[in-house]
Amino acid sequence: MSGKLRLGLWLALVGLTVTGPVAAQRVNGARDLMGSRFSIVIEASSEDAPAAKEAVDAAFRRIEDLEAVFSDHDPDSEVSRLVASGGGEVSADFLKLLQISREIHRETEGAFDVTIGNLTRLWRRSMRRGSLPTAAEVNSAAQASGWDLVTVDGRLVTLEEGVRLDFGAVAKGFAADEAVEVLRESGFPVALVDAGGDVSMGDSPPDGWKIEFPDGTTRTFHQGAVATSGDHYRHVEVGGERYSHVLDPATGMGMTDRRTTTVIAANGTWADALASAFSVLPIDHCGRVANALDVSVYIQRPDGVTQFLP
Repeated sequence: MSGKLRLGLWLALVGLTVTGPVAAQRVNGARDLMGSRFSIVIEASSEDAPAAKEAVDAAFRRIEDLEAVFSDHDPDSEVSRLVASGGGEVSADFLKLLQISREIHRETEGAFDVTIGNLTRLWRRSMRRGSLPTAAEVNSAAQASGWDLVTVDGRLVTLEEGVRLDFGAVAKGFAADEAVEVLRESGFPVALVDAGGDVSMGDSPPDGWKIEFPDGTTRTFHQGAVATSGDHYRHVEVGGERYSHVLDPATGMGMTDRRTTTVIAANGTWADALASAFSVLPIDHCGRVANALDVSVYIQRPDGVTQFLP
C-alpha cells in the first residue's frame, strides 16, 4: 500500500495533529485512561496484524497498571495509599518516576514540583467553583509542599504530615514511554502513543511522523517526544484575570502569563514535565534551561511565538 494515510489523531487539550504513511497495515486503538484519551498507532505487515492487536492490548494494560500507581483521583491507587499512610515501601515504577521528578525539579529551578499536591487539589476546587482560593488557603497548602518534606531511603518513602504528591504533569508522558517500550518489545518498533496530547514516538515510518503545532506549523519527527501545556482549556477567570491550571510552585498561584508551551525532548516523561515547567519559568530563564537540558521549546503568547533551540 503506498501513499500517505492521515491518522486523524487530534491530540486532546493541545490541538496537535499527527499524520503518517502506512507501510502495510495500520493497527490502532484508543482508550480513556488517566483522565485522558490514549491513542496508539503501530505499523505491521498483514500477516502480523493479529500479533499487532495483541501488542496494542498489552500496551494499554501497561498504562492501566500505571494508572493504578499514580492516579490521585483513585483512593486505592498507590500514591493515594502512600499519602494516606504518610509513607511506606513503594513499587519500582513509583520510585523511578519519583526520582525522575526530583531531578526535573532541580534542573528547572523548582518550576516543576510533584510535591504540591495540596495546591493542585485546592486549585481544582477553585476551577469547579469559579473563584480563587483565599490567601490563607494557599499559604496552608504551600506549607505542606516541598521536597524537604519527602524522604527517600531505598524503596521506603516517607512524607511529612499532610504532604500530597501529584504526578499529573508527568505520569501520562511516563505511561506513553512505557507503552512504546511494550510495543517495541512485542516486535512493533514503528509506533506512536498519544497520551491526551503528550506524544511519544518509537521508530517512525519512512516519511516520519508529522505533528502540527498549536501555532499551525507542521514538523516531521523520526523519534523523540512532543508535549504541550497551557491555559487554553483549563483555567479560571476571576475579575477579568485568567488563572491557568499550571501553578507556580514558588507562589502557589495559577499562572497569569498567557502561554501555550510545546517541548520537544528525547522521551515523553521529560517532555510532559517540561511543558509545565517552561510554562512557569521566567522567559529570560528558559533559554539557559533549554540549552542545559538539550530540549527545544516553543512558547506561544498573545504577541507571538518565542523559540529556544539548543
